[in-house]
Amino acid sequence: MEIDIRTFRPKDAHECSFLIRETLRKVNRKDYPQEVISFLSNEMSPKKMLKISKERHFLVAVKNKNIIGTGTIEDGTIQTVFVHPNFLGKNVGSTLMNSLEEFSLKSGKRKISLYSSITAVEFYNKLGYHKKKKVDTGPRGWTWLMEKHI
Repeated sequence: MEIDIRTFRPKDAHECSFLIRETLRKVNRKDYPQEVISFLSNEMSPKKMLKISKERHFLVAVKNKNIIGTGTIEDGTIQTVFVHPNFLGKNVGSTLMNSLEEFSLKSGKRKISLYSSITAVEFYNKLGYHKKKKVDTGPRGWTWLMEKHI
Protein backbone atom coordinates (compact mmCIF):
# COMPACT_ATOMS: atom_id res chain seq x y z
CA MET A 1 0.00 0.00 0.00
CA GLU A 2 1.34 3.39 -0.99
CA ILE A 3 1.36 5.94 1.83
CA ASP A 4 3.19 9.21 2.30
CA ILE A 5 4.63 10.42 5.59
CA ARG A 6 4.78 14.18 5.97
CA THR A 7 4.94 16.86 8.63
CA PHE A 8 1.67 17.98 10.23
CA ARG A 9 0.18 21.20 8.86
CA PRO A 10 -2.20 23.43 10.85
CA LYS A 11 -5.02 22.62 8.42
CA ASP A 12 -4.66 18.94 9.50
CA ALA A 13 -5.87 19.63 13.05
CA HIS A 14 -9.51 18.66 12.57
CA GLU A 15 -8.73 15.53 10.54
CA CYS A 16 -6.12 14.34 13.05
CA SER A 17 -8.46 14.97 15.97
CA PHE A 18 -11.23 13.01 14.26
CA LEU A 19 -8.88 10.11 13.42
CA ILE A 20 -7.63 9.86 17.01
CA ARG A 21 -11.14 10.01 18.45
CA GLU A 22 -12.35 7.31 16.02
CA THR A 23 -9.45 5.06 16.94
CA LEU A 24 -10.06 5.52 20.65
CA ARG A 25 -13.77 4.72 20.28
CA LYS A 26 -13.37 1.76 17.92
CA VAL A 27 -10.07 0.18 18.94
CA ASN A 28 -8.97 1.21 22.43
CA ARG A 29 -12.41 0.78 23.98
CA LYS A 30 -11.85 -2.98 24.27
CA ASP A 31 -9.07 -2.35 26.83
CA TYR A 32 -10.27 0.79 28.64
CA PRO A 33 -13.43 1.85 30.46
CA GLN A 34 -15.71 4.41 28.83
CA GLU A 35 -14.61 7.20 31.20
CA VAL A 36 -11.00 6.86 29.99
CA ILE A 37 -12.07 6.84 26.32
CA SER A 38 -14.26 9.91 26.92
CA PHE A 39 -11.47 11.77 28.74
CA LEU A 40 -8.95 11.07 25.99
CA SER A 41 -11.45 11.88 23.22
CA ASN A 42 -12.25 15.22 24.83
CA GLU A 43 -8.55 15.94 25.29
CA MET A 44 -7.62 15.28 21.66
CA SER A 45 -9.39 18.30 20.20
CA PRO A 46 -8.26 20.17 17.08
CA LYS A 47 -6.95 22.90 19.39
CA LYS A 48 -4.82 20.28 21.20
CA MET A 49 -3.45 19.06 17.83
CA LEU A 50 -2.24 22.60 17.07
CA LYS A 51 -0.64 22.86 20.52
CA ILE A 52 1.10 19.48 20.12
CA SER A 53 2.41 20.52 16.69
CA LYS A 54 4.22 23.47 18.29
CA GLU A 55 5.82 21.30 20.99
CA ARG A 56 6.79 18.11 19.13
CA HIS A 57 7.85 16.80 15.76
CA PHE A 58 4.42 15.78 14.41
CA LEU A 59 4.05 13.43 11.44
CA VAL A 60 1.00 12.24 9.56
CA ALA A 61 0.52 9.25 7.26
CA VAL A 62 -1.47 10.12 4.13
CA LYS A 63 -3.17 7.95 1.53
CA ASN A 64 -5.16 9.50 -1.32
CA LYS A 65 -5.01 12.90 0.41
CA ASN A 66 -6.59 11.48 3.60
CA ILE A 67 -4.77 11.30 6.91
CA ILE A 68 -4.73 7.69 8.08
CA GLY A 69 -2.18 7.89 10.90
CA THR A 70 -0.42 10.24 13.31
CA GLY A 71 2.72 10.16 15.43
CA THR A 72 4.82 12.61 17.39
CA ILE A 73 8.22 12.65 19.05
CA GLU A 74 9.85 15.02 21.49
CA ASP A 75 13.26 14.55 23.07
CA GLY A 76 13.39 10.81 22.36
CA THR A 77 9.84 10.08 23.52
CA ILE A 78 7.27 8.93 20.97
CA GLN A 79 3.65 9.93 21.56
CA THR A 80 0.29 10.30 19.86
CA VAL A 81 0.67 7.29 17.55
CA PHE A 82 -2.73 6.43 16.11
CA VAL A 83 -3.77 4.61 12.95
CA HIS A 84 -7.29 4.81 11.55
CA PRO A 85 -9.13 1.56 12.33
CA ASN A 86 -9.62 0.80 8.62
CA PHE A 87 -5.83 0.75 8.11
CA LEU A 88 -4.67 -1.32 11.07
CA GLY A 89 -2.35 -4.16 10.08
CA LYS A 90 -1.39 -2.49 6.79
CA ASN A 91 2.08 -1.17 7.75
CA VAL A 92 0.90 2.37 8.46
CA GLY A 93 1.95 2.27 12.12
CA SER A 94 5.32 0.68 11.44
CA THR A 95 6.02 3.17 8.64
CA LEU A 96 5.22 6.06 10.99
CA MET A 97 7.38 4.52 13.72
CA ASN A 98 10.32 4.12 11.31
CA SER A 99 10.07 7.81 10.41
CA LEU A 100 9.91 8.84 14.07
CA GLU A 101 12.91 6.63 14.90
CA GLU A 102 14.90 8.13 11.99
CA PHE A 103 14.12 11.61 13.32
CA SER A 104 15.35 10.52 16.76
CA LEU A 105 18.58 9.15 15.31
CA LYS A 106 19.22 12.39 13.41
CA SER A 107 18.63 14.25 16.68
CA GLY A 108 21.35 12.17 18.34
CA LYS A 109 19.06 10.00 20.48
CA ARG A 110 19.94 6.32 20.66
CA LYS A 111 17.25 5.31 23.16
CA ILE A 112 13.56 5.88 22.47
CA SER A 113 10.81 5.62 25.02
CA LEU A 114 7.04 5.64 24.72
CA TYR A 115 3.97 5.06 26.84
CA SER A 116 1.96 2.34 25.15
CA SER A 117 -1.72 1.81 25.60
CA ILE A 118 -2.60 -1.70 26.70
CA THR A 119 -4.03 -2.09 23.18
CA ALA A 120 -0.73 -1.38 21.40
CA VAL A 121 1.82 -3.31 23.52
CA GLU A 122 2.00 -6.24 21.10
CA PHE A 123 2.54 -3.87 18.14
CA TYR A 124 5.47 -2.14 19.88
CA ASN A 125 6.94 -5.50 20.97
CA LYS A 126 7.09 -6.53 17.31
CA LEU A 127 9.06 -3.34 16.59
CA GLY A 128 11.65 -4.16 19.25
CA TYR A 129 10.30 -2.15 22.20
CA HIS A 130 10.44 -3.72 25.65
CA LYS A 131 8.20 -3.13 28.66
CA LYS A 132 9.89 -1.32 31.53
CA LYS A 133 7.01 -0.68 33.92
CA LYS A 134 3.25 -0.29 34.13
CA VAL A 135 2.18 3.31 34.77
CA ASP A 136 -1.11 4.64 36.11
CA THR A 137 -1.76 7.88 34.22
CA GLY A 138 -4.88 8.76 36.19
CA PRO A 139 -7.78 9.73 33.94
CA ARG A 140 -5.83 8.50 30.89
CA GLY A 141 -5.79 4.93 32.22
CA TRP A 142 -2.97 2.40 32.54
CA THR A 143 -0.07 2.43 30.10
CA TRP A 144 3.26 0.66 29.74
CA LEU A 145 6.53 2.55 29.63
CA MET A 146 8.49 0.88 26.84
CA GLU A 147 11.98 1.46 25.48
CA LYS A 148 14.11 0.58 22.50
CA HIS A 149 17.78 1.18 21.77
CA ILE A 150 18.41 2.16 18.16
